[in-house]
Amino acid sequence: MNILYENFNSKINLNPYPHTEYKLYSDDLNNKLIQNFQLIKKYFHKNKKLSDSRVKLDLLGDNINGIQFKEYNFLRQIEPLNSVLQEFSKNISVKLYNKYNSIPKKKISYKIMLVYDIKNYSIGPHTDNYNRNSTLVSYLVPKKDLDKKLGLQIYKDKINRHKNEWLSKHYSFEDFETIKQIEYYPGSTIDFKVGKESFHGVQPIKEICDRMSIQFFVFN
Repeated sequence: MNILYENFNSKINLNPYPHTEYKLYSDDLNNKLIQNFQLIKKYFHKNKKLSDSRVKLDLLGDNINGIQFKEYNFLRQIEPLNSVLQEFSKNISVKLYNKYNSIPKKKISYKIMLVYDIKNYSIGPHTDNYNRNSTLVSYLVPKKDLDKKLGLQIYKDKINRHKNEWLSKHYSFEDFETIKQIEYYPGSTIDFKVGKESFHGVQPIKEICDRMSIQFFVFN
């Protein structure tokens, strides 16, 4: 399978909020998943609330009952993508939840998002919705994009805008300090604990690219 579970429990960085960075896929698995994404791209849908430069496919499920494929049942026949999705369902969901929570949970509900971004994609700083517990973003990087800086940025809020109320919205980039940009290479991954200060986003992408990722979160 070449999912690099040995990297999953990398040291948690607390600045500016709890997160870890690591390589989740081998280069070989990265390349095969890219082929899968290109094969099924026609099934991805635009989300006008986010950007005309993003298409994605969403799957809900939980670690006990599995993935609700519904109209995407054909994904069961796409390998190695299906096997990777099953790993997210059965194992990564539990590992991600346990990484950021001290009390184990038997049933862990999640959403898996297969995401394809192109030039001009951008999303302002946001924390993710407060019904999410933890988030994971893992990049599938083609060779032609290896020298591009396309990883998401982590921000620190300069004005403490969530001091009194945690709002689930996307902000403009003003009054945020960029702490870092996540490295962009095959299998590059970040996960983090969702909280009122877990700001992250993407500056407008100015170059032609095929920015593919598997994004995953578990619910509270």
